[in-house]
Amino acid sequence: MGRERAKSFADRLPPVVPKEEDDISRLSDEMADILYPGRRPRPFRMGIAFDAFDGPAYARAVELAR
Repeated sequence: MGRERAKSFADRLPPVVPKEEDDISRLSDEMADILYPGRRPRPFRMGIAFDAFDGPAYARAVELAR
């Protein structure tokens, strides 16, 4: 049948650093997403920018936007 594949050099090295940290609270959101994708849930954020409104109801439009 098939022969078992030999271990690579990296597979034979002893584990030096654990593959996953227990506490990732000290990591920034960006670093946590890179190292542990999906482990830290983040809220969905979206920003919208509108052109300046110069109409007669400007004050009302600003009030509704807030």
